[in-house]
Amino acid sequence: MKKALSIILVFLVLVFIAYTVNESNKSRVAYEKALVVVEGKFAFCGASGAVPTGDTITVEGKQFLEGVAACPVLDGPSIA
Repeated sequence: MKKALSIILVFLVLVFIAYTVNESNKSRVAYEKALVVVEGKFAFCGASGAVPTGDTITVEGKQFLEGVAACPVLDGPSIA
């Protein structure tokens, strides 16, 4: 009888650990995909027009036209 209770207890502990690890991974994945509000200085390049340099830049195997822009630096909340 004691052996059966020990086996059941070990099984329940393992199920609890597996559930906890699974939930922990779910929240980490959700956090990595979530938008967050960050406070501090940031460059707001969306407000600036870019001047083409005539060169290209490669990002993850894809080529894009390169440009140069002067971005204003703002201080406050931003979304990341």
